[in-house]
Amino acid sequence: MFKQLILVRNDLNENKDFEKNQIINASLSSGTRTMNIKKIWFDIWVANNRPKEVKSVNPEILKKLESKIKTMNIPFSYTYFKQIPTCIGIGPASELTIEKIKELADSMNNSEDDKTSNTNTN
Repeated sequence: MFKQLILVRNDLNENKDFEKNQIINASLSSGTRTMNIKKIWFDIWVANNRPKEVKSVNPEILKKLESKIKTMNIPFSYTYFKQIPTCIGIGPASELTIEKIKELADSMNNSEDDKTSNTNTN
């Protein structure tokens, strides 16, 4: 199965409607990009009711993941607000690939959390 992953900044202090709109834009942009680059992935995803997962991450993770995603040759797309990335839509891609990206994002997110808590305790 193919699914899409949306990573959204965990520091958005806007209302929930703003966050939902950013997530929707990231999903649409990434889906369109996949349709144009890897149409078979898009077609499989659509045939399976467009499954997706949304995760909140530290803002630094969005840009740090970009190089990893590029090496995996997966379509992705950012959404911006006032020229600051708010979300990244990834795929759709195979569920196994999405799981690898989620694990990478989790490990990066945990290391960012550790840095923040170390800074706050010093």
